[in-house]
Amino acid sequence: MNNVAAKRVVSFLSSATEILYELKLDNLLFGVTHQCIFPDTAKSKPKVITSIINSDGMSSNEIDQKITQFMKSGKNLFNLDSSLLKKLSPDLIITQETCDVCSPYKGEVEQALEILSYKPSVLKLNPNTLDEILESIIEIASRLGNLKLAEQLKNSLLQRIKTIKDLSVQRKKVICIEWVDPLYVAGHWIPELIEIAGGINGLSIKGQRSYKISFSEIMDFNPDVVLFMPCGFNLERTLRESERLICHSDWKSLSAYSNNEIYALNALSYFSRPSPRVVTGLEIIYKIINPKPSSIQVPKDSYKRLQL
Repeated sequence: MNNVAAKRVVSFLSSATEILYELKLDNLLFGVTHQCIFPDTAKSKPKVITSIINSDGMSSNEIDQKITQFMKSGKNLFNLDSSLLKKLSPDLIITQETCDVCSPYKGEVEQALEILSYKPSVLKLNPNTLDEILESIIEIASRLGNLKLAEQLKNSLLQRIKTIKDLSVQRKKVICIEWVDPLYVAGHWIPELIEIAGGINGLSIKGQRSYKISFSEIMDFNPDVVLFMPCGFNLERTLRESERLICHSDWKSLSAYSNNEIYALNALSYFSRPSPRVVTGLEIIYKIINPKPSSIQVPKDSYKRLQL
């Protein structure tokens, strides 16, 4: 089936699901994961993948411990509905190899290929930078169609990025926290967003993975702005986690605390996933770093200053 144009797609990747909808190719989308919640209509698609861990009532530390436990045991973090997968009979599976925690990874893909009596095509998207996120739009369209619309979408996003580049003048040291317990500094495309928005990124590296960080490293950097964006958390949950964390006296030593420049962000919607909405994330960071009035508008649920 590898040489046949794909007509039945199953997405193991939420950002790919979003892109399919943006490109008006959702009629080819027959199965998704529990993480495919944007746009709202994606929620009605059959869910081939669900999470083994129900993290709704868990703290960041409890989630981290549970994931670590599963990883050490070699278990997959996601359930694959084999009966549904067979019924849907995909000829293309879209997946990723960027993160083995955030989305279905190699294990789930290998399992899917074992379940099916044929070999569907597999499209692996591994964006780690802003350019690679934009290129993934073209890559999907090249496989499934609507390339002209994909080019238009990419160019529109590039124009928004250019607008931020042209407006950015203020320079502040910025740190983005991707997990609060234990502390992780955000990597992949986030360092790039900081720099384009006019910030100074001193702890993470563009295109490289997020990594665990000590508070002493944060103190040495002494950021002017702290942005909490725990992976997969909405604004409400990020507020709960970050407010609990900064109650500790150590945080009061930071310039960001003294200047009341600590924020909770809606990571789930605008930062965690390599979708076109990352450009909205760029605009959000710009608005925080550059609070003067501008033409840039961001969603109301995108960020909130913490009450210190």
